[in-house]
Amino acid sequence: MKKISYLHPGNASSPHALRRFHSEELYHLDAIIRHPRSLARTNPTWRPPRMHLPGHIQSTNLNVTITRRRISQTARDILRQYGAAEASYIITLRFTQPHSKQTSLNRAEAWVRALLPDSAAPCVHQLAAAGSATFCWFTDSKLIPIPSPSWIFEGYRTVA
Repeated sequence: MKKISYLHPGNASSPHALRRFHSEELYHLDAIIRHPRSLARTNPTWRPPRMHLPGHIQSTNLNVTITRRRISQTARDILRQYGAAEASYIITLRFTQPHSKQTSLNRAEAWVRALLPDSAAPCVHQLAAAGSATFCWFTDSKLIPIPSPSWIFEGYRTVA
């Protein structure tokens, strides 16, 4: 697991290009994150919302699954010791590519960077997952990303 890297500014999937040409999709993705349905439930029939993101000339579409979880008191205490503001949620975006075993990490990262303000990039973490690109970050109650140490995600299931 690592903090997200910096993309080459000339990339066709750059955050700037996505903000310019896919602002409507970014608006809908942000709305889904904020919608109550994205909040994880213990109900076994609950499934996280999914959205299809357009590809560009050289690539196929991406699917993104959006999950927002309330964080445990343990995670709040760890983040408070780290110096972070009062954390409330952890947002997880899992990108997959239809009909493909591997998802382009650069494309998925570009969508995350386009979705969030540039200042939030250090708050986002990439989790290792086979065949998919998974990014997560902690937020406050207003869903503003807050800094967190990357080692906290080593026990991701226990702190979330």
